[in-house]
This record gives sequence, C-alpha cells and structure tokens, in this order.
Amino acid sequence: MRIEKITAGIDGAHGPVPVKIAGTGQDLYLFDLEALVPSVHGRMDPGLEQYVTDFAEKHPCYIVTSYGYHVVLRTLPEHVRCVAAGIYAASGAEIWKTDQPVHQEDHLFRDSLYEFMAQVVQRSTYPDKKAPLLDVGPASLRLDIPGQRATVRERQAYLRWENTHSELANIVHEFTARFPDYQICRDGMTSLLITHRNFSARSTLTGIKADHPEGRILGYFRPSSLAGYAADMAAGLQPQDLIAEVNGPSDLAQLLKYEERRHDCAEPALPNALLDLLEL
Repeated sequence: MRIEKITAGIDGAHGPVPVKIAGTGQDLYLFDLEALVPSVHGRMDPGLEQYVTDFAEKHPCYIVTSYGYHVVLRTLPEHVRCVAAGIYAASGAEIWKTDQPVHQEDHLFRDSLYEFMAQVVQRSTYPDKKAPLLDVGPASLRLDIPGQRATVRERQAYLRWENTHSELANIVHEFTARFPDYQICRDGMTSLLITHRNFSARSTLTGIKADHPEGRILGYFRPSSLAGYAADMAAGLQPQDLIAEVNGPSDLAQLLKYEERRHDCAEPALPNALLDLLEL
C-alpha cells in the first residue's frame, strides 16, 4: 500500500495512480467523508455533488467516516448516498446501502469509562463548553470539549486555547494508562474518538473486498483522518492499493477528473520520474 501526498490544483498535475497491471480486478474508490465536504458541519458543494454522482454511476464507490450515519444524512444529499456502493459510518461499525441499514456493531462501554469522561469534562478549564460534549455511537464514543454542535469558529477558538493548555494530549495519555483495552485518537478538529481494541476500522476493507475480491482500492482521505480513525485501516491495505491525501473537495474533484480521463485512456503517459516513484 502506498500513501501519496497530492497537490491536485496545479495545472498539468497528474493523478497518483499508475495504469492497472494486466489481470488485476477493477478499481474500487473509497472516499473519506471529510474529503467530500468542506466540513462535517456543512453540506456538500452542488458542483462536486453532481460530479461524484456521475462518477459513482460508472465505478464502485464507497464512503467511510468515523461519524455516525446521522452526520452522513446531514452532509450528503440523498442521490449521493444512494448511488454509493456502500457507506461505512462510525469507522465501519455501521454499514448502509441506499439509506438502509445492512449491519451494525454494538459495544457496551463500562460504567468506569463513562465516569472517567464525566471527570474529564468537570476538570476541563475551557470556559466555553457547550453541551452535549459526549456522543455515544455504535461501538464508539466521541468526546468534544467545545461541544458536539460547536461551529467551526467555536472549534477554532478551542484549538487556540488548546495550543497553550495541551488538554487533549493529557486526556489521551491518562485514558491510555487507565483503559488499556480501549484505543483513543484525535479525530476531526477537536474530537477524541474511543473504540474497543477488538474493533478496527479495517472491517471496512473486509466488507469491500468481500464484494470485489480481486479489486484494487483507491482511497482519498484528509491527512487528519489518516492520522486518526483511518490509520489502522490504511495499514491494512494491500500492496496494490493506494491512498491519496487530499486537502478537501477541490483536490478530490481534480483527481476524479484525472481518473475519468485515465479510464477513457485519454490521459497522457505519466512522467518517468513519477513512474519510478510509484514502482518503489
């Protein structure tokens, strides 16, 4: 598996994917929700919405996110949700197709863990907390000190405060020491995501490969997602798979245009230097 850092907005830039090796299966596209929308607190751009819909009608496209399906409903229009081959919400704990639930993992968190979360909230000296701060999903908990419904501006204000207080790093350190059978990571702008160590976002890959055993996964993820909930999933990809780091919808739109040209066999040959890099 390769992770490529892509700058897609430069004129003449080529996409990250070499032509397929003879005998391999079809390309399967895996989109991080946060690569599709400017923010999980906003809506998908109408131009990208139409482009992704058209693209997904021609190629198997999956969407994954660490957030629950209620966030998918809020950010993605219905026809994008329904044209996707599958949507893996809550880091793969929820599987949806055409807005219908297919599978859900559940985990009963210990009372001591909830007590710890309550203590964390009480100890926090951040002055502008807005309830609710804790979101309970299937097989996951999400703690957000500025609040689950905080605006982007309010989250940015918290990040400025956090830069001088290191509150989140201290919470992660204490949690890891007290609950070794759970895993915790930074996720999104200001969130901490908690899951049991027996649950892994790699289940997303298992589901996709069950539908397409010979397929090659091409993923498009925000760097923050790859550093958070998607890190373990990325580590589970096969050598022929590839993940591109994108900074948002604009980068993704450029790369999908490249992919469309590649499938139409109209994309010029990749420069030798890039081909050498991709063969490493």
